[in-house]
Formats: sequence, C-alpha cells, structure tokens
Amino acid sequence: MTEIKTVTAIPAGGKTHEVIELVNNSQDKFIIVNIGQKLADQTFNKITRSKAIAVSNTTGNSRVGAQIEQNLRNKVSVIVCCHQGFMKIDPTLLHGYTVIIDEVPSTINLGSIPVKDTTDILNILGNCCNIDGCKYTLHPDHGNDGIEAIKAQGTRSEKMESMLTALELGSTVTRMGDNEFRWSVVFNWVEHLQHADSIYMLAAQVEGLATTELMKAQGAVFVPSNDIKPKYSAYNNPKRTKVIPLLTGINYSRNRCVDGNRVLTLDVNGNYKPDGFTVYQQMRINAGAALKHYGKDRFIYTVNSNQENEKWDYGQANFVPYNPHGRNDLVSYEAVICIYQANLDNLQKAECNEIADKHGINLQLLEHGMINQIYHEPIFQAATRGIIRNHEDSDTTYVVIVPDERAANYLLNGHFKGAELVKDFAIDGNKVKLQQEQYERQQHLQSGEFKLTAKWLGIPPEHHNAFKSWKSKNNIDSLEQCINWMNKRNIPTSHLQA
Repeated sequence: MTEIKTVTAIPAGGKTHEVIELVNNSQDKFIIVNIGQKLADQTFNKITRSKAIAVSNTTGNSRVGAQIEQNLRNKVSVIVCCHQGFMKIDPTLLHGYTVIIDEVPSTINLGSIPVKDTTDILNILGNCCNIDGCKYTLHPDHGNDGIEAIKAQGTRSEKMESMLTALELGSTVTRMGDNEFRWSVVFNWVEHLQHADSIYMLAAQVEGLATTELMKAQGAVFVPSNDIKPKYSAYNNPKRTKVIPLLTGINYSRNRCVDGNRVLTLDVNGNYKPDGFTVYQQMRINAGAALKHYGKDRFIYTVNSNQENEKWDYGQANFVPYNPHGRNDLVSYEAVICIYQANLDNLQKAECNEIADKHGINLQLLEHGMINQIYHEPIFQAATRGIIRNHEDSDTTYVVIVPDERAANYLLNGHFKGAELVKDFAIDGNKVKLQQEQYERQQHLQSGEFKLTAKWLGIPPEHHNAFKSWKSKNNIDSLEQCINWMNKRNIPTSHLQA
C-alpha cells in the first residue's frame, strides 16, 4: 500500500502558499507537480531555494520527461513541473524526494478532438489494428520526433496536448471520422509514486473523483494530514452561499433535455407544451430570475460551446471556459451559472466499463467520479473564485446556479457543506417527462395507434414485470384487454380513453 497524505482546503485557501513556505524553510528535496503550466510558473517564482529548477511543458525540443529525469539524477533540491511531464519519468529516480501533487490529476482522459489538418497527426501514428484500420499507437520509427515537431509549432490546444501525452504513454488512439480522434489514458500514479520518500496531495476535494477511485484500486491509502496547514480550510457562514439547481427529477441529458429530437418543451409554468420553450431556454430564464431575486446583475457563466455566444437578457454576463483552475481574475463575481451537459456519452461509458473491469472498481462509483471530475469539479472551482474574495464577510450572498440536483449535491457534500439548497427556480423534469408521455399517448389513441407496453400504457414501475408476464403468457393483442387488467389492479386508465 502507498500512503498519500491529503491536504484539503477551499480553492485559493492558501494550499500552494503553505507548500512554498514549507519548501523554502526545509533542506529536504521536493518535486512539486502542478495541474498546469501557469500554476507551475507562479509556484516556481516564489521558491527562494538556491538550487531550484522549473521544467516547462513548452521548453525546447528535448522531451519534458527527460529534462525532469536529468534534474532528479543531478539531485536538484526543488523541481517544479506539470502532471504530464511527471507522468513520463522513470519513477525509481524519486528516491530521496518528497512529491507534492498540487490538485488531483486527471489520469483518465475520455474525450475526442477534431483536427482540421490531420497530416501532422497521421505522421506520428502507426496502425496497430488490421481488422478495422482505425486504431493507432505512436509510430515506432518517427512518432516521438513527430510529437516534438507538433510541440515546436506552439499552437496546440489542451486536448491536443492530452492526446500527445496519451500516445507517449502507450495509449491507443481511435480514429472516429475523417478529422476526429478519440483516446483514453489510465495512468498508474500509485506505481509511480511508491518510489518517493513521502507524498502529499493538495486538493479542494479528494473523495468522489474518478482519479482517487482508480488510485485506491491501485493500492493508494489516503490519509488526512496536518503537516501543511492552509489559511482557509472551509468557509465562514456557509449559509450565505445559495446553491440553485435548474432541473430536478431527471438526469440532465443533452439528448432528452437540451437539444436534439427528444427535447422536452414546456410553458412558463413548467408544464409540458409541445410547441413551448425548450428546457434549456427555460433554464436560462429561470437562472435570470434567480439572479434578479438575489440582486446579482454581474455574473460569470459557462455553457456548451455552441451556446457560448448567446445573449443573456438580464445583467452583465461574462463567459468563461468550464475549467477555471487558477482563474483568480474571477474573484470579483458574486454569482456563477453553469449550464452544460453533465452525462457521459456511450463511448465514455464503454471505456469506464473496461477500466472498472480491469481494476476492480465499482462501475457506478467510477462513472459518478468521471462526471464529478469532468463537469462538477469545474463548477466548484468557478463558484468559489468569487466566494474567496472575503471569507469573513457574513453579509454578502453568493449565488451558485447549477444544471441539476446531481451537481448541487456534489457541491453541498464538499466544501459547500452548510450552504443553502434553493429549489425555487428548478424545473420538475420528471413531471414534464410524464406529461409528455401522457400527451403522446393521447395523440396515439386519437390516431388509432396502440403501443401495448407498460410504459406507454402508463402502468407504474412496480407492476411492469407482472404486466409483461401476463401479456406474454396470454398473447394479449388488444388495448381493451390491457385496460381490463389495469382496472382489476386499480391502476388508473382514464388517460387511455380516446
């Protein structure tokens, strides 16, 4: 088992500051691993130890991992780097070092990336599948050189960086179409970290994330530590924070609620209406109503990328990407709105299933952890940027508007414990869905179309199995027979009368 000491505190609560103090006042050797290059640079600039080096993800043509390894061999006292570079080193070189991981790393990347010009990518790929011809790994002859050439261009996105790292770590990339690739990385952090003398992980929240579930399965034991004491570990007067879900009773799903052919529509009173507002439109209206209620006319928001440039009818809106780690320029905001898809797609679910089987992880825990890590944790990070502005202020109300109950519960179970859950502005998605089904049944009845299924007939779930068994055993083929069966069990049938 590998012991990892955890230091938890609210975002911008002083975790990194205390790490810098610890490092500057010690003679021990440290390697500080940051979540991004900007944070790594900020950390390094405050290190006063004479023998300290920062290894940048964007430095020169030599590989980042090799640079870190060379500094480890030279026994450099303090090395500051990013997660991606740290993942590429020979872990046996960590003997004699204390590793400090600043923020829980994302060790599972389940995503795809469109590439306008695939020439550079194809040059570094070697086909590894003769069956369908769409799976690739790093080309054994010129793959690494090709990656360095792409990096030298200096225009790669975070997703491109993630894909290149995946390839360097031996991951398989799948071509999804003419210009889109998909990959997943499962990195064994525990096997990597076990060679260090001591390990600390700093985070706003440790439990409930996919990475930590995976690390536990790989042999990690997380132990809360007081060795590093951030200034703010929790908020004063948490009730001043209002967590407002916009949708209850149903999972927030793109295919059902936001766009596409199965979108739910409703009127201003929240009832199903075939030609009414989409759920997404009504969520935005309700978000504006919540802001107006609490008197917040300046806010930050994050939505699906295709909705980024939509105009808000209320207040002064500022769009931010949904992963605002280190965005301290957001501290002047007292309200944040997050509306975007918060479900894994079918490919992500399939990959989660494969990972869960391989590592013996509960699939539901892993899927929930992925949703938390991809969608809910960024909400938490964005929301807290405004709240940290004045920890002591008991009068200011902070408004955190989230897509659904699932996101709200994640925040309320973390460092927003004690915050107030406000459901006054939420759409009852379950009610709308049931009203939609009833409307569709009436339409089918009027047109003479009968679907003799438990769901279409409106039979409660607890009677589904009995109905299916009866229908199959007796070869039932008429609506009248089904209504008689329902009447005998006191199941309402008025909605089935044309």
